[in-house]
Amino acid sequence: MSSFRKRVPESQPKIPPATRLNAHSAQLLVSTGVPSLDDLLGGGLPVGGMLMIEEDRQTGYSNTLLSYFSSQSLAAGHKLCIVNADQEIDLKTQLPGWATLNTVQADAPVKDSTSEAMKIAWRYQNLPRVDGDDDANRQKTGSSSTSEAAEIPFCERFDLMLRIQPAIVDQAQVEVLDGDRLLRLASSEKYGGDMYQCVLDHISSLIDDGFSSLKPVAPNTERNILRIEIGSLGSGFWQGSDSLAILKFLHRLRGILRYS
Repeated sequence: MSSFRKRVPESQPKIPPATRLNAHSAQLLVSTGVPSLDDLLGGGLPVGGMLMIEEDRQTGYSNTLLSYFSSQSLAAGHKLCIVNADQEIDLKTQLPGWATLNTVQADAPVKDSTSEAMKIAWRYQNLPRVDGDDDANRQKTGSSSTSEAAEIPFCERFDLMLRIQPAIVDQAQVEVLDGDRLLRLASSEKYGGDMYQCVLDHISSLIDDGFSSLKPVAPNTERNILRIEIGSLGSGFWQGSDSLAILKFLHRLRGILRYS
């Protein structure tokens, strides 16, 4: 005689806030902060994955995307690790602010009946809507059992004309490795100036501190997300042990993230 025990949702780890599952692969996804980029990636950035953006010195689009990524991390309540050897990081002056859906609705002007008849250019008419205003992007995430996660939208709306509120930055979980601090840590006897190995060890220690999938999680424990942002990787400020240091860094980083 055999028996089985039904697996109830209450006995499973809770889904982290501002995340959702990919309907095709069941991977856990987070938003990049840009709804159109999420759409190109198949719904969002997979947890444990990497996304590389080529920098263009003439436009600065990559820095804008990174600022959206950072603001989305703070809006979702995720822990954020920022590494940048080229510049000093000041989140209070560099990150765009956001507005909740209620604030947007309250401040929105009254629509004119004539505007309903207006149409966008024909080439965009049949494209799916992926901006931050649609209800699909702001639906409650997670299951019915994860009420706290459900209150946080998957992707917030950001405005480059606004600056993030200083109080939000003060309350956020942010770890910063920028110019002077990164150079000081890498210049220690342990690393001998190798910034790549210094950053790898720092990221590895952060993952081991509550973000590793190799460590068991108690039932009903809500896990959080660790976001890692590395700016200007491989620039002249980055010092390595040899000419292949950046390739070794990316290979090892990929292996570390697989178990996060």
